[in-house]
Amino acid sequence: MKFKNWLKEYKWLMLLILLALGANTIEIAEEYDKTQLIRFHVLADNNSKASQENKLAVKDAVVEFMQEELKDSQNVEESRRIIQEDMPQMQKIAEEVLVERNCADEVQICYGNYYFPVKYYGAFALPAGEYEAVRIILGEGKGENWWCVMFPPMCFTGASEDLGAYTDCAPKKEIVVKWRIAEWWDEHFGDEE
Repeated sequence: MKFKNWLKEYKWLMLLILLALGANTIEIAEEYDKTQLIRFHVLADNNSKASQENKLAVKDAVVEFMQEELKDSQNVEESRRIIQEDMPQMQKIAEEVLVERNCADEVQICYGNYYFPVKYYGAFALPAGEYEAVRIILGEGKGENWWCVMFPPMCFTGASEDLGAYTDCAPKKEIVVKWRIAEWWDEHFGDEE
């Protein structure tokens, strides 16, 4: 019995074995350049309700300010310069928000490359890895955090919780999911013409 005929006869058994062995073999092809992104990250002091509310209030105030500052930015270099020049003002805004909320948390602001876990914007995803980011740390910074992308301006697309929408300035990205097992299966058992 020829090997190909044997495979066709036992194809369902082979499919189950292949699926069991390769269930996690998904290839995702993405079109974006993470060097063209600047992320924004706010870390709360802790996970108490008050700390989480403080984090969101700081985020809202800083995002509102930076939306105006970055509205005419055309590229990552220009955005980087604007963000770095505005860091003292962002810190001042964060401190003022906390004072208004009767919170004594210290505010730290830093700019650099930081590790982020995978994050999803609806159909858009950023893989885990190191990204350039401006980071605001409230108090000990040990609470749940909030993030977005300052450039391209994904933070500034209406409601801050609507992460599924982003502006026309968002990276053009096509995601292609390929199951290697499915491709192999089609190659060996697909409809013959």
